[in-house]
Amino acid sequence: MNSTDSADRIRPFMNAKTHQHKVLIDELSSYERSLKIEVPHEALEEEMEKQFASLSKRVTISGFRPGKVPLDIIRQKYYGQVKQESVSRIVETSYLKALSEHHLVAISEPRIKMEPVKDREPVSYTVQLEVKPKIEPKKYTGLSLEKEKIAIDGSQIDRAIEELRESKGELRGIPEPRGVRDKDFVVIDFKGTVEGKEFPGGSAKNFLYEMGSQRFVEGFEKGLLGLEIGGQKEIRVVFPNDFHEKRLAGKEVVFEVELREIKEKEVPKLDDVFASGFGGCKTVSDLRASVQKDLISYEENRVQKNLEVVLIKALVHENPITVPPSMIQRQLKFLEKDAEERFRQMGLQGEKLSQVLEKVRKDIPGKAEEDVKAMLLIEAVSDREKIEVTPEEFEREYEQIAKRAKTTAKEIRVYFEKEGRVAGLQWQILQHKVIQWLISKAKIREKEKLTSTASFV
Repeated sequence: MNSTDSADRIRPFMNAKTHQHKVLIDELSSYERSLKIEVPHEALEEEMEKQFASLSKRVTISGFRPGKVPLDIIRQKYYGQVKQESVSRIVETSYLKALSEHHLVAISEPRIKMEPVKDREPVSYTVQLEVKPKIEPKKYTGLSLEKEKIAIDGSQIDRAIEELRESKGELRGIPEPRGVRDKDFVVIDFKGTVEGKEFPGGSAKNFLYEMGSQRFVEGFEKGLLGLEIGGQKEIRVVFPNDFHEKRLAGKEVVFEVELREIKEKEVPKLDDVFASGFGGCKTVSDLRASVQKDLISYEENRVQKNLEVVLIKALVHENPITVPPSMIQRQLKFLEKDAEERFRQMGLQGEKLSQVLEKVRKDIPGKAEEDVKAMLLIEAVSDREKIEVTPEEFEREYEQIAKRAKTTAKEIRVYFEKEGRVAGLQWQILQHKVIQWLISKAKIREKEKLTSTASFV
Protein backbone atom coordinates (compact mmCIF):
# COMPACT_ATOMS: atom_id res chain seq x y z
CA MET A 1 0.00 0.00 0.00
CA ASN A 2 1.40 3.39 -0.98
CA SER A 3 1.44 6.59 1.03
CA THR A 4 -1.76 8.66 0.85
CA ASP A 5 -2.95 11.94 2.28
CA SER A 6 -5.93 10.43 4.08
CA ALA A 7 -6.43 12.04 7.47
CA ASP A 8 -6.86 8.73 9.29
CA ARG A 9 -3.25 7.82 8.47
CA ILE A 10 -1.82 10.85 10.28
CA ARG A 11 -2.74 10.68 13.95
CA PRO A 12 -1.23 12.88 16.67
CA PHE A 13 -0.74 11.72 20.23
CA MET A 14 0.13 13.59 23.41
CA ASN A 15 3.16 13.25 25.64
CA ALA A 16 3.26 14.02 29.33
CA LYS A 17 3.63 17.75 28.58
CA THR A 18 0.74 17.77 26.07
CA HIS A 19 3.06 18.37 23.09
CA GLN A 20 1.58 16.91 19.92
CA HIS A 21 3.72 14.32 18.14
CA LYS A 22 2.88 13.54 14.53
CA VAL A 23 3.14 10.07 13.01
CA LEU A 24 2.75 9.26 9.32
CA ILE A 25 2.65 5.53 8.56
CA ASP A 26 3.40 4.02 5.16
CA GLU A 27 2.42 0.38 4.66
CA LEU A 28 5.23 -0.89 2.48
CA SER A 29 3.89 -4.45 2.58
CA SER A 30 1.73 -6.63 4.80
CA TYR A 31 4.54 -6.71 7.35
CA GLU A 32 6.73 -3.67 6.58
CA ARG A 33 6.07 -0.18 7.88
CA SER A 34 7.75 3.18 7.48
CA LEU A 35 7.00 5.66 10.27
CA LYS A 36 7.66 9.36 9.75
CA ILE A 37 7.70 10.87 13.24
CA GLU A 38 7.88 14.53 14.23
CA VAL A 39 8.37 15.70 17.82
CA PRO A 40 7.84 19.42 18.61
CA HIS A 41 10.99 21.33 19.45
CA GLU A 42 9.41 22.29 22.79
CA ALA A 43 9.61 18.65 23.89
CA LEU A 44 13.33 18.54 23.12
CA GLU A 45 13.94 21.82 24.93
CA GLU A 46 12.12 20.59 28.03
CA GLU A 47 14.07 17.34 28.00
CA MET A 48 17.33 19.27 27.73
CA GLU A 49 16.36 21.49 30.67
CA LYS A 50 15.74 18.36 32.75
CA GLN A 51 19.19 17.05 31.84
CA PHE A 52 20.84 20.39 32.63
CA ALA A 53 19.09 20.53 36.01
CA SER A 54 20.18 16.98 36.79
CA LEU A 55 23.79 17.73 35.81
CA SER A 56 23.93 20.84 37.96
CA LYS A 57 23.40 18.66 41.04
CA ARG A 58 26.11 16.21 40.10
CA VAL A 59 28.97 17.93 38.27
CA THR A 60 31.97 19.51 39.93
CA ILE A 61 33.61 22.59 38.38
CA SER A 62 36.59 24.38 39.87
CA GLY A 63 35.59 27.52 41.72
CA PHE A 64 32.06 26.39 42.55
CA ARG A 65 30.67 24.39 45.39
CA PRO A 66 28.99 21.05 44.46
CA GLY A 67 25.42 21.67 43.34
CA LYS A 68 26.00 25.42 43.00
CA VAL A 69 27.29 25.61 39.42
CA PRO A 70 25.21 28.19 37.47
CA LEU A 71 22.98 26.69 34.78
CA ASP A 72 24.47 29.03 32.15
CA ILE A 73 27.88 27.50 32.69
CA ILE A 74 26.38 23.98 32.66
CA ARG A 75 24.63 24.74 29.36
CA GLN A 76 27.77 26.17 27.80
CA LYS A 77 30.03 23.29 28.88
CA TYR A 78 27.69 20.33 28.27
CA TYR A 79 25.34 21.60 25.54
CA GLY A 80 26.44 19.14 22.83
CA GLN A 81 26.40 16.12 25.13
CA VAL A 82 23.01 16.99 26.63
CA LYS A 83 21.45 17.67 23.24
CA GLN A 84 22.62 14.33 21.88
CA GLU A 85 21.35 12.41 24.90
CA SER A 86 18.05 14.31 24.90
CA VAL A 87 17.47 13.60 21.21
CA SER A 88 18.07 9.88 21.88
CA ARG A 89 15.55 9.94 24.74
CA ILE A 90 12.99 11.80 22.62
CA VAL A 91 13.39 9.34 19.74
CA GLU A 92 13.12 6.27 21.98
CA THR A 93 10.06 7.59 23.83
CA SER A 94 8.22 8.81 20.74
CA TYR A 95 8.97 5.62 18.80
CA LEU A 96 7.57 3.36 21.52
CA LYS A 97 4.58 5.67 21.91
CA ALA A 98 3.89 5.51 18.18
CA LEU A 99 3.91 1.70 18.25
CA SER A 100 1.50 1.66 21.17
CA GLU A 101 -0.79 4.32 19.76
CA HIS A 102 -1.07 2.63 16.36
CA HIS A 103 -1.25 -0.93 17.75
CA LEU A 104 1.91 -2.08 15.98
CA VAL A 105 3.95 -5.04 17.25
CA ALA A 106 7.57 -4.64 16.15
CA ILE A 107 9.29 -7.93 15.27
CA SER A 108 12.60 -6.51 14.03
CA GLU A 109 15.10 -3.93 15.15
CA PRO A 110 14.09 -0.47 13.94
CA ARG A 111 16.19 1.15 11.22
CA ILE A 112 16.22 4.85 12.17
CA LYS A 113 17.19 7.68 9.84
CA MET A 114 17.47 11.04 11.58
CA GLU A 115 16.89 14.40 9.93
CA PRO A 116 19.31 17.17 10.99
CA VAL A 117 18.16 18.59 14.33
CA LYS A 118 17.82 22.37 13.96
CA ASP A 119 17.02 24.98 16.60
CA ARG A 120 13.35 25.79 17.04
CA GLU A 121 12.33 23.05 14.56
CA PRO A 122 10.74 19.65 15.23
CA VAL A 123 12.86 16.57 15.84
CA SER A 124 12.13 14.56 12.73
CA TYR A 125 13.12 11.02 11.84
CA THR A 126 12.00 7.99 9.83
CA VAL A 127 11.78 4.42 11.12
CA GLN A 128 11.57 1.31 8.98
CA LEU A 129 10.72 -1.97 10.64
CA GLU A 130 8.89 -5.25 10.33
CA VAL A 131 5.67 -5.68 12.27
CA LYS A 132 3.48 -8.65 13.01
CA PRO A 133 1.05 -8.71 10.07
CA LYS A 134 -2.67 -8.63 10.63
CA ILE A 135 -3.95 -11.98 9.39
CA GLU A 136 -7.51 -12.52 8.17
CA PRO A 137 -8.01 -16.29 7.87
CA LYS A 138 -10.51 -17.12 5.14
CA LYS A 139 -11.05 -20.86 5.45
CA TYR A 140 -10.47 -22.57 8.76
CA THR A 141 -13.71 -24.40 9.54
CA GLY A 142 -14.78 -27.43 7.58
CA LEU A 143 -11.24 -28.40 6.61
CA SER A 144 -11.09 -31.82 4.91
CA LEU A 145 -8.84 -34.19 6.87
CA GLU A 146 -7.99 -37.88 6.81
CA LYS A 147 -7.61 -39.84 10.01
CA GLU A 148 -6.33 -43.36 10.45
CA LYS A 149 -8.85 -45.90 11.68
CA ILE A 150 -7.68 -47.63 14.84
CA ALA A 151 -7.92 -51.42 14.70
CA ILE A 152 -5.91 -53.68 16.98
CA ASP A 153 -5.89 -57.37 15.99
CA GLY A 154 -4.56 -60.50 17.65
CA SER A 155 -1.29 -60.54 15.68
CA GLN A 156 -0.39 -57.08 16.97
CA ILE A 157 -1.03 -58.22 20.54
CA ASP A 158 1.09 -61.33 19.91
CA ARG A 159 3.99 -59.22 18.58
CA ALA A 160 3.80 -56.86 21.56
CA ILE A 161 3.86 -59.77 24.01
CA GLU A 162 6.83 -61.28 22.17
CA GLU A 163 8.63 -57.97 22.60
CA LEU A 164 7.91 -58.13 26.31
CA ARG A 165 9.29 -61.66 26.48
CA GLU A 166 12.40 -60.60 24.56
CA SER A 167 12.91 -57.66 26.93
CA LYS A 168 12.88 -60.07 29.89
CA GLY A 169 15.23 -62.55 28.22
CA GLU A 170 18.62 -63.46 29.69
CA LEU A 171 21.85 -64.24 27.84
CA ARG A 172 23.38 -67.64 28.58
CA GLY A 173 26.41 -69.42 27.21
CA ILE A 174 25.76 -72.15 24.63
CA PRO A 175 25.49 -75.66 26.17
CA GLU A 176 27.63 -77.39 23.51
CA PRO A 177 30.46 -76.22 21.24
CA ARG A 178 29.31 -74.97 17.82
CA GLY A 179 29.83 -72.18 15.34
CA VAL A 180 28.14 -68.77 15.29
CA ARG A 181 24.54 -68.70 14.05
CA ASP A 182 22.11 -65.97 13.18
CA LYS A 183 20.41 -64.44 16.25
CA ASP A 184 23.35 -65.36 18.49
CA PHE A 185 25.02 -62.84 20.77
CA VAL A 186 28.79 -62.94 20.39
CA VAL A 187 31.60 -61.42 22.44
CA ILE A 188 34.50 -60.45 20.17
CA ASP A 189 37.81 -58.61 20.06
CA PHE A 190 38.43 -56.81 16.77
CA LYS A 191 40.91 -54.44 15.20
CA GLY A 192 40.18 -52.61 11.97
CA THR A 193 42.76 -51.20 9.55
CA VAL A 194 42.61 -49.18 6.35
CA GLU A 195 45.62 -49.61 4.05
CA GLY A 196 47.43 -51.21 6.97
CA LYS A 197 46.74 -48.40 9.45
CA GLU A 198 44.37 -48.44 12.43
CA PHE A 199 41.68 -45.77 12.61
CA PRO A 200 39.81 -44.19 15.57
CA GLY A 201 36.82 -46.26 16.70
CA GLY A 202 37.89 -49.26 14.64
CA SER A 203 39.01 -51.48 17.52
CA ALA A 204 37.39 -52.93 20.67
CA LYS A 205 37.75 -55.76 23.19
CA ASN A 206 35.00 -57.89 24.78
CA PHE A 207 32.49 -56.28 22.45
CA LEU A 208 28.96 -57.75 22.68
CA TYR A 209 27.32 -57.97 19.27
CA GLU A 210 23.88 -59.26 18.27
CA MET A 211 23.88 -61.23 15.07
CA GLY A 212 21.17 -60.05 12.70
CA SER A 213 21.17 -56.50 14.09
CA GLN A 214 23.13 -55.19 11.06
CA ARG A 215 24.90 -52.68 13.31
CA PHE A 216 28.17 -53.18 11.45
CA VAL A 217 28.87 -52.64 7.77
CA GLU A 218 27.46 -55.20 5.33
CA GLY A 219 29.56 -58.33 5.14
CA PHE A 220 30.84 -58.27 8.73
CA GLU A 221 28.15 -60.58 10.14
CA LYS A 222 28.50 -62.99 7.25
CA GLY A 223 32.18 -63.28 8.08
CA LEU A 224 31.36 -64.28 11.68
CA LEU A 225 28.96 -67.09 10.76
CA GLY A 226 30.39 -70.52 11.61
CA LEU A 227 33.30 -69.15 13.66
CA GLU A 228 33.84 -71.13 16.89
CA ILE A 229 34.91 -69.88 20.33
CA GLY A 230 38.62 -69.07 20.33
CA GLY A 231 38.67 -68.86 16.57
CA GLN A 232 40.34 -65.98 14.73
CA LYS A 233 39.47 -64.60 11.34
CA GLU A 234 40.27 -61.77 8.97
CA ILE A 235 37.09 -60.16 7.63
CA ARG A 236 37.33 -57.79 4.68
CA VAL A 237 34.48 -55.34 4.05
CA VAL A 238 34.00 -52.29 1.81
CA PHE A 239 32.31 -49.27 3.33
CA PRO A 240 29.62 -47.57 1.21
CA ASN A 241 30.55 -44.44 -0.74
CA ASP A 242 28.06 -42.33 1.24
CA PHE A 243 29.29 -43.52 4.65
CA HIS A 244 29.13 -40.70 7.20
CA GLU A 245 32.81 -41.12 8.15
CA LYS A 246 34.47 -39.65 5.07
CA ARG A 247 37.83 -41.26 5.79
CA LEU A 248 36.16 -44.70 5.49
CA ALA A 249 33.72 -43.98 2.65
CA GLY A 250 34.35 -46.33 -0.27
CA LYS A 251 37.39 -47.88 1.41
CA GLU A 252 38.19 -51.55 2.06
CA VAL A 253 38.60 -52.21 5.78
CA VAL A 254 40.26 -55.32 7.19
CA PHE A 255 39.01 -56.51 10.57
CA GLU A 256 41.07 -58.99 12.60
CA VAL A 257 38.49 -60.74 14.79
CA GLU A 258 38.80 -63.17 17.70
CA LEU A 259 35.64 -64.85 19.03
CA ARG A 260 35.57 -65.07 22.83
CA GLU A 261 32.00 -66.20 23.62
CA ILE A 262 28.75 -67.25 22.01
CA LYS A 263 25.57 -66.56 23.95
CA GLU A 264 21.91 -67.40 23.35
CA LYS A 265 19.01 -65.38 24.64
CA GLU A 266 16.66 -67.44 26.80
CA VAL A 267 13.22 -65.86 26.95
CA PRO A 268 10.69 -66.75 29.66
CA LYS A 269 7.72 -68.98 28.87
CA LEU A 270 4.41 -67.29 28.24
CA ASP A 271 2.48 -68.46 31.27
CA ASP A 272 0.65 -67.08 34.28
CA VAL A 273 3.93 -66.73 36.19
CA PHE A 274 5.32 -64.48 33.47
CA ALA A 275 2.05 -62.52 33.25
CA SER A 276 2.01 -61.90 37.02
CA GLY A 277 5.21 -59.87 36.62
CA PHE A 278 3.19 -57.03 35.10
CA GLY A 279 1.08 -54.81 37.35
CA GLY A 280 -2.56 -55.86 37.73
CA CYS A 281 -2.13 -59.10 35.77
CA LYS A 282 -2.58 -62.60 37.17
CA THR A 283 -3.08 -64.67 34.03
CA VAL A 284 -2.00 -64.63 30.38
CA SER A 285 -5.53 -63.55 29.55
CA ASP A 286 -5.12 -60.55 31.85
CA LEU A 287 -1.81 -59.70 30.17
CA ARG A 288 -3.36 -59.83 26.70
CA ALA A 289 -6.17 -57.53 27.81
CA SER A 290 -3.67 -55.10 29.35
CA VAL A 291 -1.49 -55.13 26.22
CA GLN A 292 -4.54 -54.52 24.04
CA LYS A 293 -5.54 -51.54 26.18
CA ASP A 294 -2.01 -50.09 25.98
CA LEU A 295 -1.87 -50.61 22.22
CA ILE A 296 -5.18 -48.81 21.76
CA SER A 297 -4.00 -45.93 23.97
CA TYR A 298 -0.73 -45.69 22.05
CA GLU A 299 -2.51 -45.74 18.70
CA GLU A 300 -5.05 -43.14 19.80
CA ASN A 301 -2.25 -40.77 20.84
CA ARG A 302 -0.29 -41.41 17.65
CA VAL A 303 -3.30 -40.94 15.39
CA GLN A 304 -4.32 -37.78 17.24
CA LYS A 305 -0.83 -36.26 16.86
CA ASN A 306 -0.80 -37.15 13.16
CA LEU A 307 -4.24 -35.57 12.78
CA GLU A 308 -2.97 -32.35 14.37
CA VAL A 309 -0.05 -32.26 11.91
CA VAL A 310 -2.43 -32.81 8.99
CA LEU A 311 -4.74 -30.08 10.29
CA ILE A 312 -1.94 -27.50 10.49
CA LYS A 313 -0.80 -28.32 6.97
CA ALA A 314 -4.38 -27.95 5.71
CA LEU A 315 -4.81 -24.65 7.56
CA VAL A 316 -1.63 -23.24 6.02
CA HIS A 317 -2.54 -24.56 2.57
CA GLU A 318 -6.06 -23.08 2.61
CA ASN A 319 -4.91 -19.68 3.88
CA PRO A 320 -1.92 -18.45 1.84
CA ILE A 321 -0.14 -15.63 3.67
CA THR A 322 3.17 -13.80 3.40
CA VAL A 323 5.20 -13.77 6.60
CA PRO A 324 8.04 -11.52 7.77
CA PRO A 325 11.55 -12.83 7.00
CA SER A 326 12.72 -11.89 10.51
CA MET A 327 10.17 -14.26 12.07
CA ILE A 328 11.28 -17.07 9.76
CA GLN A 329 14.93 -16.45 10.62
CA ARG A 330 14.20 -16.59 14.35
CA GLN A 331 12.29 -19.86 13.97
CA LEU A 332 15.07 -21.21 11.74
CA LYS A 333 17.68 -20.52 14.43
CA PHE A 334 15.43 -22.10 17.06
CA LEU A 335 14.95 -25.28 15.01
CA GLU A 336 18.68 -25.57 14.28
CA LYS A 337 19.57 -25.15 17.95
CA ASP A 338 16.86 -27.61 19.00
CA ALA A 339 18.07 -30.20 16.47
CA GLU A 340 21.67 -29.83 17.62
CA GLU A 341 20.71 -30.29 21.28
CA ARG A 342 18.64 -33.40 20.49
CA PHE A 343 21.44 -35.01 18.48
CA ARG A 344 23.98 -34.21 21.19
CA GLN A 345 21.72 -35.93 23.72
CA MET A 346 21.75 -38.97 21.39
CA GLY A 347 25.52 -39.06 21.71
CA LEU A 348 26.51 -37.52 18.37
CA GLN A 349 29.48 -35.19 18.37
CA GLY A 350 32.32 -33.84 16.27
CA GLU A 351 32.35 -34.55 12.55
CA LYS A 352 29.47 -37.02 12.76
CA LEU A 353 27.24 -34.40 14.41
CA SER A 354 28.18 -31.82 11.77
CA GLN A 355 27.34 -34.20 8.93
CA VAL A 356 23.95 -35.11 10.39
CA LEU A 357 23.10 -31.45 11.03
CA GLU A 358 24.11 -30.57 7.47
CA LYS A 359 21.52 -33.01 6.13
CA VAL A 360 18.83 -31.82 8.55
CA ARG A 361 19.39 -28.15 7.67
CA LYS A 362 18.19 -28.78 4.13
CA ASP A 363 14.63 -29.30 5.37
CA ILE A 364 14.61 -26.74 8.20
CA PRO A 365 13.95 -23.54 6.17
CA GLY A 366 10.68 -24.90 4.77
CA LYS A 367 9.57 -26.09 8.19
CA ALA A 368 10.49 -22.75 9.77
CA GLU A 369 8.30 -20.87 7.29
CA GLU A 370 5.39 -23.28 7.80
CA ASP A 371 5.74 -22.97 11.59
CA VAL A 372 5.52 -19.17 11.42
CA LYS A 373 2.50 -19.27 9.11
CA ALA A 374 0.77 -21.75 11.39
CA MET A 375 1.51 -19.62 14.46
CA LEU A 376 0.08 -16.47 12.88
CA LEU A 377 -3.01 -18.28 11.59
CA ILE A 378 -3.69 -19.99 14.94
CA GLU A 379 -3.32 -16.64 16.68
CA ALA A 380 -5.71 -15.03 14.17
CA VAL A 381 -8.30 -17.79 14.66
CA SER A 382 -8.09 -17.40 18.43
CA ASP A 383 -8.69 -13.65 18.08
CA ARG A 384 -11.62 -14.03 15.70
CA GLU A 385 -13.28 -16.84 17.66
CA LYS A 386 -12.37 -15.31 21.04
CA ILE A 387 -10.60 -18.46 22.22
CA GLU A 388 -8.63 -17.66 25.36
CA VAL A 389 -6.65 -19.43 28.08
CA THR A 390 -8.51 -19.42 31.40
CA PRO A 391 -6.89 -19.35 34.87
CA GLU A 392 -8.30 -22.85 35.44
CA GLU A 393 -6.50 -24.15 32.35
CA PHE A 394 -3.27 -22.57 33.55
CA GLU A 395 -3.69 -24.27 36.91
CA ARG A 396 -4.38 -27.67 35.34
CA GLU A 397 -1.23 -27.34 33.24
CA TYR A 398 0.85 -26.41 36.29
CA GLU A 399 -0.53 -29.47 38.09
CA GLN A 400 0.33 -31.78 35.19
CA ILE A 401 3.88 -30.41 34.96
CA ALA A 402 4.24 -30.73 38.74
CA LYS A 403 3.09 -34.34 38.61
CA ARG A 404 5.73 -35.20 36.02
CA ALA A 405 8.40 -33.30 37.94
CA LYS A 406 7.24 -34.78 41.27
CA THR A 407 6.79 -31.42 42.91
CA THR A 408 3.92 -29.00 43.65
CA ALA A 409 1.92 -26.81 41.30
CA LYS A 410 2.87 -23.80 43.43
CA GLU A 411 6.58 -24.45 42.95
CA ILE A 412 6.11 -24.86 39.18
CA ARG A 413 4.14 -21.60 39.00
CA VAL A 414 6.85 -19.71 40.91
CA TYR A 415 9.53 -21.18 38.64
CA PHE A 416 7.71 -20.21 35.43
CA GLU A 417 7.11 -16.69 36.69
CA LYS A 418 10.72 -16.27 37.84
CA GLU A 419 12.14 -17.57 34.55
CA GLY A 420 9.74 -15.51 32.42
CA ARG A 421 8.20 -18.60 30.83
CA VAL A 422 4.54 -17.88 31.54
CA ALA A 423 3.91 -16.37 28.09
CA GLY A 424 5.43 -19.44 26.41
CA LEU A 425 3.25 -21.76 28.47
CA GLN A 426 0.19 -19.66 27.69
CA TRP A 427 0.94 -19.98 23.96
CA GLN A 428 1.28 -23.77 24.24
CA ILE A 429 -2.08 -24.06 25.96
CA LEU A 430 -3.74 -21.66 23.51
CA GLN A 431 -2.26 -23.42 20.48
CA HIS A 432 -3.53 -26.80 21.70
CA LYS A 433 -6.95 -25.33 22.46
CA VAL A 434 -7.30 -23.72 19.01
CA ILE A 435 -6.13 -26.87 17.23
CA GLN A 436 -8.69 -29.00 19.08
CA TRP A 437 -11.39 -26.45 18.22
CA LEU A 438 -10.40 -26.57 14.55
CA ILE A 439 -10.48 -30.38 14.60
CA SER A 440 -13.98 -30.27 16.07
CA LYS A 441 -15.05 -28.10 13.12
CA ALA A 442 -13.26 -30.17 10.46
CA LYS A 443 -14.63 -32.77 8.05
CA ILE A 444 -12.78 -35.93 9.01
CA ARG A 445 -12.71 -39.12 6.96
CA GLU A 446 -11.27 -42.30 8.43
CA LYS A 447 -8.89 -44.41 6.36
CA GLU A 448 -7.54 -47.90 6.94
CA LYS A 449 -4.23 -48.14 8.78
CA LEU A 450 -1.59 -50.17 7.00
CA THR A 451 0.65 -51.20 9.88
CA SER A 452 1.01 -50.67 13.58
CA THR A 453 3.99 -48.73 14.91
CA ALA A 454 3.34 -49.56 18.56
CA SER A 455 6.23 -50.98 20.56
CA PHE A 456 6.91 -51.63 24.22
CA VAL A 457 10.70 -51.86 23.97
